[in-house]
Amino acid sequence: MYYSATLARKNRQWMPQFAVPLRHFVLADGEAIDHDKTLDWYAELVSLHVTILKEIMAKELDNDPDIAELMALLDLMDNLPGEWNRQYLCQPIFCMWLNLVLKSFEDHSSLKNCTDQLYTLPLLLISLLQSIQADFQMRIWIGKAVDPIGLSWGLSAVNPGFHTLIVSPSAQEMSIWRDEECLATWSYDSLQPLQKSASVCMHRPGLLGVYDRYYALDSIEITDYERYAHFGWKDYKHLDYDQSTAEILQYMDASFTCLESAWPEALRGMQTYGRLLAVGSPMNLDSNNSASMNIFPFAQALEVPLKHPLKNLESMIHEMSHCKLHILLAGEKLYHNADDDLSFRHPWLPMARPLRGVMLGSHAFLNVLELYTRTSRTLPEMEAFSCEQFALRQAEVQHVLFEEAVKGDFTPKGLEFLTLMQDRFRTLAAEMRS
Repeated sequence: MYYSATLARKNRQWMPQFAVPLRHFVLADGEAIDHDKTLDWYAELVSLHVTILKEIMAKELDNDPDIAELMALLDLMDNLPGEWNRQYLCQPIFCMWLNLVLKSFEDHSSLKNCTDQLYTLPLLLISLLQSIQADFQMRIWIGKAVDPIGLSWGLSAVNPGFHTLIVSPSAQEMSIWRDEECLATWSYDSLQPLQKSASVCMHRPGLLGVYDRYYALDSIEITDYERYAHFGWKDYKHLDYDQSTAEILQYMDASFTCLESAWPEALRGMQTYGRLLAVGSPMNLDSNNSASMNIFPFAQALEVPLKHPLKNLESMIHEMSHCKLHILLAGEKLYHNADDDLSFRHPWLPMARPLRGVMLGSHAFLNVLELYTRTSRTLPEMEAFSCEQFALRQAEVQHVLFEEAVKGDFTPKGLEFLTLMQDRFRTLAAEMRS
């Protein structure tokens, strides 16, 4: 999260108790019960940050007449029962929204910018609003793209600005208005998961637009990088979805099919820790870059998938491993080295790195080695390529795990985790030798 665990402790004297075994974080797979424990813990951490946000809102926006509705909406989401609570608090889209709002307040952005971001919340959570019994209306902000959580459609405004959302339980419908004109209407049935945008009636498409969103395995969203350009990742080219969507989804399906055959447990891990893939056009035909950030959990940025399914998988497994380790680093103190202590190096970037970067790199490429070990023995047509890719990374990972990372000032938990990674590397190397 944007507010680090240290800052959260400064605002609160408690942090959620982290009780997930370290072995769960070594690889991209894991037991279902440990996935659930991890998400439960993370939901508690997000809830803590929601509490911090509400205190900031009460202090900074006490004169806003609509702030009570936003507070009530945050309370509604924060008090959902277990599984539903996880589904909303651990949603990539909500975590991004929360981090951006907190960052805006922390950076002392203009009050208008903070308010604009805050008032996208009702649209993000419109599937929750159908649980409210009385008719009501509230102010909302619609920008170039707003993706409601759990749905397969989103809304965009030609001229971003404030609109009015009217919720009518008696009529079982919702509508968006601007300047006393109804722009869009949809029934509660349109709020079912994976319901397509055709069910949204657009009265003024020149002012408000609706678009479909795309999911792999009904759970991993594949979206346009430009929609999440505020990630601050490298400047990927904008995708022309009209020309490339079907092809991209075809490549992704081929990659997921390979993963399901070779490492099905990691596919379930992807559905937990890598649920948003923001893709962009490659800067050149040979590139296969990818990125993730600890302040945008459960999300990855990828260049347009290459036609080779295993290279696609390598990028996804690599970034999903980062997403998973970021959660562990938020919950457990693994080392004492400061993040500005640039005393370390690894072969994947030319500059000096903090221990955190060394751990993230070695952990991600250990998982890449795991991927190629499994594909070499389960996908005969990929055996030669898998062995070649394993050999390409083996010496690099060995050097970092056994010569570079060991220089760190680890806590007992950190030493345990490093040992688990070293043991897994030895096992993989022995398997590939045989």
